[in-house]
Amino acid sequence: YDTLMRLLNPIIPFTMDEALHTLNDYCVDNVEMMDFPEISHNYGEEVINEYKWVLKLRADVLKAIEIVRRNNEIGSAQQAKVYIDVNDENHYLDKYAAEEFAKLFIVSDARIVKNLEDTTYEGEVAKVKVIKAEGTKCDRCWNIVDHTYETEEGEHLCERCHGVINE
Repeated sequence: YDTLMRLLNPIIPFTMDEALHTLNDYCVDNVEMMDFPEISHNYGEEVINEYKWVLKLRADVLKAIEIVRRNNEIGSAQQAKVYIDVNDENHYLDKYAAEEFAKLFIVSDARIVKNLEDTTYEGEVAKVKVIKAEGTKCDRCWNIVDHTYETEEGEHLCERCHGVINE
């Protein structure tokens, strides 16, 4: 509990102070008197390199999206469908599904392709092409999908949102 209280204290200090006094297990009078959590993970060089690569890929995609937005072809990133051709042969694509990339880039659809032509942006680790996604907008997550479910209230929901609401 102490790690959580210390981390949340800058955001909700009064609530964390009340939580501290409710638990009565601590010998301090205020959350500010607690030590800040120490680093709990030591990551290997491979994990750090993978993370750096994913951040570079994300930067390339976001630059391509911004180019298309400036040209008024799309309004938001969620209206985008992204095609990615990775330049680097030491990539980490086999660890990720396309749906994860779509979530990471906050776009409606992301596809990994080879030999991409007519690119929007050629970045450090990938060539990227961005087009406007076609389909229906989900009223809950705002992604554009091929198929939506209509609720009793008249909302259109994608398959993922429909599943979450009906759980």
